[in-house]
Amino acid sequence: MTNKLLFFFLTLWLIGCAGDGAREQAASEAGQGESISLGEGTLQLLPLAEGAVRVRYTVGNIEPLEELIYTEHVARPKYKVERSETETRLTTRKMQVKLDHATGQLTFSDAKGRVLLQESPAGRRARTTQVKGMKVLDVEQHFISPDDECLFGTGQ
Repeated sequence: MTNKLLFFFLTLWLIGCAGDGAREQAASEAGQGESISLGEGTLQLLPLAEGAVRVRYTVGNIEPLEELIYTEHVARPKYKVERSETETRLTTRKMQVKLDHATGQLTFSDAKGRVLLQESPAGRRARTTQVKGMKVLDVEQHFISPDDECLFGTGQ
């Protein structure tokens, strides 16, 4: 179970480039994922493989960093997006990502709906700042996790 959580955590990328509403809609229609305006920022869900979805949360106009994990250009997997008043759900053959509209909380599940990884309520924060003159995001994210579990990422 920990290896699966580690894999999904590595697919969470919270630094990227925010677009305006027209560009977000165009990206969704072109099969490039789903962009959702959350008021304070934009959340983009982008399927990379049947078992990997990149999550990019942005505030302001930050340019994306060089990709360190998924460096090959491969065809996007088939996916569907379902929207309701309470949630947005992106589903591939092997996994689902659900955004709860009331809390902003993301939940990652396998194809059978078993929760693999879940954000804590109000567990995401991003604000713009500068490092050596470069505009960047200061990001913090919290997950519901057993006490004995360790999650690692590349810090990208």
